Amino acid sequence: AVACPAFLSQSVRVLAVTPDGQIAASATEKLGKRQPGLRHEQAPDSWWQATCLCLRAVMQQLGPHPQIDGLAVDSTSGTIALVDALGRPLTAGLMYDDGRAQAEADEANAAGEALWRQMSYKMQASWALPNLIWLLRHTVVPVEARLAHQNDVVNARLAGRRLATDSSHA
Repeated sequence: AVACPAFLSQSVRVLAVTPDGQIAASATEKLGKRQPGLRHEQAPDSWWQATCLCLRAVMQQLGPHPQIDGLAVDSTSGTIALVDALGRPLTAGLMYDDGRAQAEADEANAAGEALWRQMSYKMQASWALPNLIWLLRHTVVPVEARLAHQNDVVNARLAGRRLATDSSHA
């Protein structure tokens, strides 16, 4: 079986899947609710706690001595936090739809107007880069702080060390 923690905006879900794609076990744990307005934060420790609860429930459903052949972690792209050198969260997690970084997105769009037009893109307030700049401007950030995506935070706890980020998040 492969256990697959997945992070949704309001919950963590873990599935154990057989080699032929059948769901062998599953569990879901709710996370904090969205705040009103543009703000949407979660405590990164809640991601880990919910992951542990779901993994424990799935393992119990699988029975004694299950064979786990792999682990895949999925999360919402753009959900970020600042972490220390060991991967421990230093800030709240800014969720993928936190919209407080509009000024930072507008600055990036103005600074790179020709580039964005050429790429047919426009920087969005919910993207990781504007949110990182917003965090740096509105948070006291220790010098050792590093950017981490939601799955980076959980992967570091699962592995006991920081791992390379998923290329789609980077």
